Amino acid sequence: MAFELTVLTAATRDSEWRALVNYSHENHKKFCECYGGTAIKRDIYVKDRPASWEKLTLLSEYAGQEILWFDADCIFSPHAKPGDFKPESNKLRTLKDSNGINCSALLFPGEIWVADLLEYWYNAATDEEITHRWWEQKTFRRLVESGEIETGTPIPLSAVIHAGGGDAKNKLERLRG
Repeated sequence: MAFELTVLTAATRDSEWRALVNYSHENHKKFCECYGGTAIKRDIYVKDRPASWEKLTLLSEYAGQEILWFDADCIFSPHAKPGDFKPESNKLRTLKDSNGINCSALLFPGEIWVADLLEYWYNAATDEEITHRWWEQKTFRRLVESGEIETGTPIPLSAVIHAGGGDAKNKLERLRG
């Protein structure tokens, strides 16, 4: 079976972040052109929470499809291959780095229950988590640690380059290497 995963990323209208998402989207497109997937870049319109939360709303539009979410500061590494991004039935896959679960890359199976998961995750946030520096990731970690959400096999770190903390300009410089 051909690689048919959809890779989704998004950015706000801020020009610094736009440059970063454009760079990462080009990487996503090249990977998908090579292996047969589809790369989609969308705008996020910030509402009542930090922009990172809006990815959950955006992802719910794709519930029922196999989706790989990449934050704007994530790209495929030169070592990435389609097998690294194989969805697992009934489980969400994430990156796991030295800090634990990292929601900058999320792999969703093509199952309709994902919409309920995303809604639950969004609504489960405490006031402290909404503004925490790890935003939605803080809530997700709590839900996993409490057993409310079960995750699958982590996405291999060798398959993803994540620029990490800092402003958009510094992240873009790190991704360009």
